[in-house]
Amino acid sequence: MKPNFKSLLILSFFALLFVFSCQNEFLEESSQNQEETLVPNSNLTLAMRSTAANNGSMDDLLDDSSCFSVNLPVTIIVNDITVTINTLEDLEIIEELYDEFDDDEDNLEFLFPITIILNDYEEIVIASQDDLEAFIEECTQNSSDDEIIECVDFVYPITVSIYDANFQVIENVTFISDDELYYFLDELEDDSDNQVIIASLNFPVTLIYADGSTLEVSSNPELQAAIDAAEEDCNDEDTCSNEDLAANLQECYWEIESFNGDDNYQEVDFIFMEDGTIKVLNSNGFFEYGTWNMSVSDNNLPEIVIDGFQEYQLFNGSWIVTECDDDELVIVKEVEGITTTIILDQEC
Repeated sequence: MKPNFKSLLILSFFALLFVFSCQNEFLEESSQNQEETLVPNSNLTLAMRSTAANNGSMDDLLDDSSCFSVNLPVTIIVNDITVTINTLEDLEIIEELYDEFDDDEDNLEFLFPITIILNDYEEIVIASQDDLEAFIEECTQNSSDDEIIECVDFVYPITVSIYDANFQVIENVTFISDDELYYFLDELEDDSDNQVIIASLNFPVTLIYADGSTLEVSSNPELQAAIDAAEEDCNDEDTCSNEDLAANLQECYWEIESFNGDDNYQEVDFIFMEDGTIKVLNSNGFFEYGTWNMSVSDNNLPEIVIDGFQEYQLFNGSWIVTECDDDELVIVKEVEGITTTIILDQEC
């Protein structure tokens, strides 16, 4: 049988047309990928890394530091009772033990050694309480809260496509946790080996906020806007109203972490009571009572007004709350050009 050259010619034409069409489609897809790549040191990749960083504030009740978290499980002694903390939910056990008695001084001790996890997921073994306190002091002085975005998290899994120099996909990488995504983004920023990683997110990506609500985003600009909005809302929450601050003051007792940058009064505690009474006590067993109320400063900041102390008269006066967190306050008093700054830590 003779071959039908006319039919072969028609088939060849459609085959070429199909190849040309596929090439055009691939080029269009490649162009889109270039626009959606994760650029090293860009605002987006830095924001993503801050979102995926280890949130050390989640276990502040345990270690009193947001610079790191304690690797679980860990065994502790709370008011002479030995407890093993296996999950973050177990922190409620500590609160229950603290709440058993209102007139005692709560105490928490670790059974060392323990392992702590920094914001960048580096793990460090701590051998003693002295080592832990020294690390907390150094970490507090050198850390930056801007490196962590606490009010929003990624919903996993998240998939990233890796491209070659021609923007052809060579691998899809799926992350199932914050630390995996953080390591990848950290590697993306590190160009010390002169190897450029070309990558893009596979959208949609879902974010979950502190209140439990979620948001699905479909592009790099949408993701950037969502993280920025969450960070702004988070910063707004750090500003306390007088009502919220008064309620927080009465929730637990407060101890002086720093007095003008030193530790001269670290053994002094305050108890704010609902009837407007404030009790100050020290480690020697001395205590006295005064009064307290909330006010507003001339620059519209919350103000704690304390009066009536005799032995501790230096604590009397109007204290402006310059920084406000659930478990830490910075209060400032200025009298005749002399400024006094106190950092108070909440102890529950």
